[in-house]
Amino acid sequence: MSEAQEATRKVGRAIAGMITGVIPELDPFSFYGWMAAQLPRAINNSIPTMALAYSYDIMEPMIIFNQDFVNQQTLKEIRAIIVHEVDHLVHRHPNRRGSRDPERFNIAADMAVNHDIEEDLNQKSNCREYIELPEWCIKPAEGVEFKTAETYYKIVEKKDDKNGAGQWVYRMNGEPDKQVQGDADKANSAHDSWATFDDLPEEEFDAQILDLMQNACDSAGSVPGSVQGVISGLMKPKISWRHILRNFVGINTRVGTYKTWSKPNRRTPRIQDKDGILWPIAQGKRWERSGVVGVLVDTSGSVSDNDLVQVFTEINSISQSNEVWVIECDAQVQDMYKYNAREYKVSGKNVKGRGGTNMNPGLDAFNKFKDVEMIICITDGCLFQAPLPVCKPELWVISSGGSDQYVQDRRHVIMPET
Repeated sequence: MSEAQEATRKVGRAIAGMITGVIPELDPFSFYGWMAAQLPRAINNSIPTMALAYSYDIMEPMIIFNQDFVNQQTLKEIRAIIVHEVDHLVHRHPNRRGSRDPERFNIAADMAVNHDIEEDLNQKSNCREYIELPEWCIKPAEGVEFKTAETYYKIVEKKDDKNGAGQWVYRMNGEPDKQVQGDADKANSAHDSWATFDDLPEEEFDAQILDLMQNACDSAGSVPGSVQGVISGLMKPKISWRHILRNFVGINTRVGTYKTWSKPNRRTPRIQDKDGILWPIAQGKRWERSGVVGVLVDTSGSVSDNDLVQVFTEINSISQSNEVWVIECDAQVQDMYKYNAREYKVSGKNVKGRGGTNMNPGLDAFNKFKDVEMIICITDGCLFQAPLPVCKPELWVISSGGSDQYVQDRRHVIMPET
């Protein structure tokens, strides 16, 4: 048997072992086995380990792997790596990366996925006899409340060590930086193939993933809780966050009329003076809109440039009919200004901040700003404390891939992932 055949057979055995009934102890992981069984697999020795890729020949996601790498791993490790790759697919990490720094997001996504695996293994300890993450895998940070890739993206960064070499660390409030465990170089190079997903329309990708997951659910019988949440999210009808935002502004804007001589009543006759000039005898009406909008923009490093572009496009649209005040805030208020549509449409707007996340200084400023009649808070939702209560109508717009944990009891909408 050739090395290629041996590697292919080993991957097939690992997947078969996770399917219900083959190894009863692996029943909690049978969903991932059925997911992997539906995916085409191919050897690709240009990658160092195993990865996801999208084939435009067959229009399907697939698993690719290095034959030498597979032959060097135990079956326990191969199963864990397959679960790892399938979980990336379930949570659509290749498409959620967007304009974020690829290397940093790769580390964050691996932390999120490996956290899921470790959590499942802790609940079913007998599975450790059959599934084990290799030592080089990126280990998740401890003490992080939200276990999404975007949350980990917020706290990981690359720093130069004493020798000038880049080292990945994660930072927690009030704690010293901790070194990220695992081989970051190997993990990042394994995600190079994610670029093949970039040209795939979001709706088409979501439909394919939903179909794969529903088939796996029907076959496995049991579904991990986190996966059920993803399925529910994909099945919900998608309502435009822009529509909800504009509707919120419209509802909280008072509309009336006022009389003015600058627009005479056209239905009344004119009086002609001795010079032949016609003069109006009745005032006309103009529409008056009253609704000053306060927009609190999260400018922390975890909000992507693409989301900020969408945000300022909507701010520009709102400013056509309403007075808009903007506060840029990361962990503190960085800038506050009246939005000038003409100025920023021409010159653009470079936001200030890109640090940590705390929206409370901005909320406090708008609470004290009497002219503002409604507040729109745009953030990734990964806050380090609950937001302050406000005394005005509010709408929270959560950026793509963000968390609504702190705003579930407040009116909010989540931007779609791009």
